[in-house]
Amino acid sequence: RRSRSAPRRRRLTAAQSSLGAMAPKGRKAPRRTGCGAAKAVAVVAVEGEAIEDTTRLCFLPADPEDPRLTLEGLVLGGDGKIDIVAYEDLKVHYAREPSPDQHPDPEHPGVRRGEFIPKGLRVWDDIRAGASEKDGAGWAVVRYASANEKKQEKWFNIRTCGSWRLAFLLAKMQRQHWDERAAWLKAPVPAIGTTAAAEAATAKKEKVTETPPPKGKRPATDGEGEGEAPAPKAAKRAAPKKAAAKQQPQEEQPAAKRQMIGADVVAGSARLQQILAMRQQQQPQQQQQA
Repeated sequence: RRSRSAPRRRRLTAAQSSLGAMAPKGRKAPRRTGCGAAKAVAVVAVEGEAIEDTTRLCFLPADPEDPRLTLEGLVLGGDGKIDIVAYEDLKVHYAREPSPDQHPDPEHPGVRRGEFIPKGLRVWDDIRAGASEKDGAGWAVVRYASANEKKQEKWFNIRTCGSWRLAFLLAKMQRQHWDERAAWLKAPVPAIGTTAAAEAATAKKEKVTETPPPKGKRPATDGEGEGEAPAPKAAKRAAPKKAAAKQQPQEEQPAAKRQMIGADVVAGSARLQQILAMRQQQQPQQQQQA
């Protein structure tokens, strides 16, 4: 006999029994990407008419020389991702792109022979994967989270880009932009007082080519002579030095250079003549007494 405490068994329906083959809870079902050559074909209307397979090229057309296809001229949105709408006019350039099976690498359509595929890029093709409700295809780029940034991802669909080649170019440049930004964030900031900071300050000073004129002097202009008088302040400062220089040689004149009393000066003095006359009268008396 069954114990009344034992649980009753559920009767599984056919739908419930089929769920047993599914992956356990918590795990994602494997992504169906398919294998082999890509099957999705990009279709772009030229002058209102779609391109037929008979008019397609058998090789990839050359890339246009457009600054937007360079890392310096990249057009980004507010989220730091490429703005595909800004490349709308380039669809016509790749309109006659061959079907994926005619590309140099059918498993990686849009890539030229020998071209490097950066890390983080992959191809997706819903038609190759066997999807019946979706027909998206293109290149997806991802950069996983790091210490400075979170995970970033961007999908470039050939339905919006217009070609496999343009989708690959945009995905490659998006990855290069992320890598360049990550390197910039990772670079250490030079501290104040270090050699790097000093070199940066020196570089700023070297940019200044003109130096201001010294105080008290006015820079010469056209039409002015070279022998103009200096500024008033400079004249006042130089005057005491010149006066002291003139007084110094007068004080240090030797006695030998002093002017002696001449005979003409003696002859012109009446008092001196009287004294000399008295001395001449006294000389005979002194001689008689002797």
